[in-house]
Amino acid sequence: MLAIRSPDAVSRIGRAQIKELVEQRFAMLGEYEGPYQPDTHGWFVVFDADDGPSSGLAVGCPDLLVDDDGVVFGEAGFLAYEWVAEYGDSYELVRVVSGIAIAVFIPKPVLHADLRRLCETLAEFVPQ
Repeated sequence: MLAIRSPDAVSRIGRAQIKELVEQRFAMLGEYEGPYQPDTHGWFVVFDADDGPSSGLAVGCPDLLVDDDGVVFGEAGFLAYEWVAEYGDSYELVRVVSGIAIAVFIPKPVLHADLRRLCETLAEFVPQ
């Protein structure tokens, strides 16, 4: 798993499609006034093999199957994401935590079973 908090860190992303998406997000953030600040503009997490729903806790990303009120995915009232998108072989999940957006990118080939179910249920397909 990678926590991407600066444009320079994008080079560490191995999957070309996700790398391009993160570069696009940084370009969008560059349209705002002032220099990019992860604690103001948001940041990114890229999952990889063996990363489960709570793997991001180590880098400050919340458990992906539990919303801010403690409601677990599949229970009534689950509202964790602003947006979930499907891009060919990956998903992007956008969540706001304490006023800061965290965009999580997960390649389909490495999806944990519970994350696959969440993504397939919530995602909008976005053609590339």
